[in-house]
Amino acid sequence: MSIGARDAPELPIGTPREAACHASVVDEWGASKPWYYESVVVVILLWLCFPIGLFLMWRGATWRQAVKVVITAAFVVLLTAGITAGLLSPR
Repeated sequence: MSIGARDAPELPIGTPREAACHASVVDEWGASKPWYYESVVVVILLWLCFPIGLFLMWRGATWRQAVKVVITAAFVVLLTAGITAGLLSPR
């Protein structure tokens, strides 16, 4: 009789089973973090889908807070300018 996934004992975080399930990478301090917090992924998402990119940038990227504030402010300015230009354009 084989043991099902539901009957398997729970392993603590940081075990090989958890690493295989989440495909995480190791950051510069040796801590494990998910692939979607990688700087390359965050930058790509900032360009392709900025709400998700901003969320991941604030949630898990290991960037300085000043960099995060500048990037967020730039997106707010661009978004406000786009909305304002759309409202002021003649129809």
